Amino acid sequence: MVKDFIVDVLEFSVNREVKSFDNGLKALRYLNPSGDFDVVLAEAELPGLGGIELLKQIKKEWPDKISILMSSRIEDEKKAAGIGVDAYLAKPVGVKDLFAIVENFVVKTDQETSHES
Repeated sequence: MVKDFIVDVLEFSVNREVKSFDNGLKALRYLNPSGDFDVVLAEAELPGLGGIELLKQIKKEWPDKISILMSSRIEDEKKAAGIGVDAYLAKPVGVKDLFAIVENFVVKTDQETSHES
């Protein structure tokens, strides 16, 4: 239910396709062939492959991709910083938090890309 809400908010605010996975391994398998994605927002406690490990592998393979970790455990913020995660969201996550992430990472990236063209 919360996941669906987050997906809906993100799709509305970024006007892009948003994929959702219940399992970190499934997410990694989906991303691996092409690397055709902009941002990964992962929950720390994912079955199969936790969010921290998922983002660690993503940063290793695609260091320029934006990665964001959500967690209710404060110790996860330090772990996320240690692997180069771009942002940490403390749960419970509100709509304002999601809009701030969109503003900081998607809108600014789009503006920078359009200025380079």
